[in-house]
Amino acid sequence: WQNHPNTARGISRITVVASDPLVHRPAAERVFGADAITTGDGTMTVATGKAPFVYLTPKRFAEAFPGQRPALPGDHAAAMGIRVSDIAAARKVLEAGRVPFTATADGRLLVPATEACNVLVEFSA
Repeated sequence: WQNHPNTARGISRITVVASDPLVHRPAAERVFGADAITTGDGTMTVATGKAPFVYLTPKRFAEAFPGQRPALPGDHAAAMGIRVSDIAAARKVLEAGRVPFTATADGRLLVPATEACNVLVEFSA
């Protein structure tokens, strides 16, 4: 059950769009501890083990996911990253299923939130 035609190996990250990522810091600290959190301009990353929670302002979200936008208003989980072994195989599976996606300059495949239950799906190797 863990072998997928798209070569998925696991979740790489969960991206939350937030008007102010730091508003979510106290809750993240209670669960993961202060040492798990790094912040930047319009970003907050929470190390959780294998797949971090990445909080981005709408501006940073637009930069991280070119041509995409959150499907819902307000702060919410807006994207799920999936780590694959073979990005070409993942692309073939999406094409065979006629799943709309765009490829980024750095090789990621982005399935729009409108095609995936309001959560953008990001495939990366």
